[in-house]
Amino acid sequence: MSTVLFVANRGFALTSSRLGIIEKLLGSGFEVVVCIGFDGHEEKLRDLGVSVENIYVDRGGLNLVKDFQLFLRLVKLYRKWRPDLIHNFHAKSIFFGALASVFSRKSKVVNDFEGLGFPFVSRGIAYKLSSFAFKFALLRSSQNIFLIYRAWIVGKCYKYL
Repeated sequence: MSTVLFVANRGFALTSSRLGIIEKLLGSGFEVVVCIGFDGHEEKLRDLGVSVENIYVDRGGLNLVKDFQLFLRLVKLYRKWRPDLIHNFHAKSIFFGALASVFSRKSKVVNDFEGLGFPFVSRGIAYKLSSFAFKFALLRSSQNIFLIYRAWIVGKCYKYL
């Protein structure tokens, strides 16, 4: 059985907009694993038959200790589940998910960029770090999906990447 592993910073991100994809995968015989920060939506996913793993994604900026712990946790989970496909959502999940996938060489990686946000508008240190991180994630991935809601950001983001 093929395994698809989703990485997102919280369960709501998957239950609010990716439930159809998850249900279709389950109905097609795939094993689905989600790695999320627990926020009360994990039970809904478990009820569908999804395997749920808890991760902590610090959404408040850069924290080397917490971010490194996230990276190590993802490496451990990738080794445990040996997914055929890894689907990353949100900035930190995309970067650390792509980085950890280096240790899961058989996995294909899909990155789902939903708005690139503040770092690309501010042009500060966050821009430089984000730009590097996203370039790496783009190189490591098999497919990238860009869902950018504000058209004026699109030109700037492509220009800066």
